[in-house]
Amino acid sequence: MSLGPVASAPAGASPNSLNASTRSPKASSFFTTLHRDVEKQHAELEKQHTELERQTAARFAETAARFSETLQFINRLAHVVEAH
Repeated sequence: MSLGPVASAPAGASPNSLNASTRSPKASSFFTTLHRDVEKQHAELEKQHTELERQTAARFAETAARFSETLQFINRLAHVVEAH
């Protein structure tokens, strides 16, 4: 099965050695823009992740407080049952 034409590195270079010196200015600009966009997306995702971590911690604390209140209520009911 053929995958079609494949770009190759310059003679004497390994296929993975395509770097800024072997790219055209247009390709270099494309990769610079792509890199900048990826960094921007990463920063936005990191910010969202931090906010979600904060929200999760707040919800966990709220759940723990409700659980504590529920246990106190059950404990009071147990004392009422014992008294009767």
